[in-house]
Amino acid sequence: MSITPRLVRNLVRKIHLWLGLTIGLWLVVMGLTGSLLAFYPRIDAWLNPVGAVGQPAASMDEIYGLLRATYPERSAHWRIEIAPAGQPFQARSLSAEDMAGTRFAPLMVWIDPHDPAILRSEQWGRYAMTWVYDLHYHLQLGPRGAVVVGGFGLLTLILLLTGLVNWWPQPGSSFRKALSLRRGAAPVRTLYDVHRLVGIGGMALLLPMVLTGVMMSLPAPTQGALSLFMPVSVPVSPAPVLEQADDGRQVSIETALGTARSIFPAAPLRWIETPASGAANYAFKFETAGDPNRRFPHSTVWVDRHSGRIAGTLDAGKRVGTASVASWFYPLHSGEVLGLPTRIVVCLAGLLPLVLFGSGLWRWLLIQRRHRTPAAG
Repeated sequence: MSITPRLVRNLVRKIHLWLGLTIGLWLVVMGLTGSLLAFYPRIDAWLNPVGAVGQPAASMDEIYGLLRATYPERSAHWRIEIAPAGQPFQARSLSAEDMAGTRFAPLMVWIDPHDPAILRSEQWGRYAMTWVYDLHYHLQLGPRGAVVVGGFGLLTLILLLTGLVNWWPQPGSSFRKALSLRRGAAPVRTLYDVHRLVGIGGMALLLPMVLTGVMMSLPAPTQGALSLFMPVSVPVSPAPVLEQADDGRQVSIETALGTARSIFPAAPLRWIETPASGAANYAFKFETAGDPNRRFPHSTVWVDRHSGRIAGTLDAGKRVGTASVASWFYPLHSGEVLGLPTRIVVCLAGLLPLVLFGSGLWRWLLIQRRHRTPAAG
């Protein structure tokens, strides 16, 4: 039997159909959870209001002292997020118990930065939006779940590409016809038109969403693939410990921060990471030009806690190779890259799988019912 264009097209159509029926519901879940996560800090604040907070007035040492006094049983290692004015600071503590098995469940603490006070504390995964986050990222299955999500994402890329092939006009047809919606047609035809028009219209949104999701879920294969086209960047790691005897002395956070600001004087501070017992360095993360990440920037200054000297720096805007490309995955996937407009786009894009799966499944069920109904006469 010879392979003809018609045979290939029929095969592509069947692949698209059965992939859609197999992973379509999963894709709907990913889309809807992704829509929520585009605004998850705002939704979480709405679900768990803590009231108004004042302008930051307390020193970082006061805030850190409050955390240590309130949770003396936890490690000295805290990550403190510097929130915009009028919002509470958020601190995270990750102990060995929080990482037991396949868990990732840091203690999350919200703090009033004006008159330091604990406003709220929750364990990651035990409140709504972090549960949604874990469902989206790894299906509540731990690290192995991320591999499953990445695998399903690869199948979704095939689903999208076969849909594009199915939509593409055949020889003798036109793009105008392929982009038309027949009025007054039978339900099966109307559902087909809706499915293909929403699919082709949303392709420019869905492809980058799925592709960046796959790359974040499968970092090692992604690194290997990118290395074929560009140099491999050295992974970011904490700066080496400066040679200094530990005599118990430790510079304050404010003193270390003043030193760190000398490297990025105009950049907004986003995170402060205090050293764990036995570690030597504070880490200060700044939002710098050239780094597309706003909430989770990569530009870092490490300051030795004993001497107060700079132990290392990283300017994310000067990175090249695989690390530079990978830094775009999260801001593109989450919609963070251009702020509110792209978050709205990502939120709307997350609704497309529901329309596509719903219209495709409904049409398939109508066709199946027609085939099961005996012909009259």
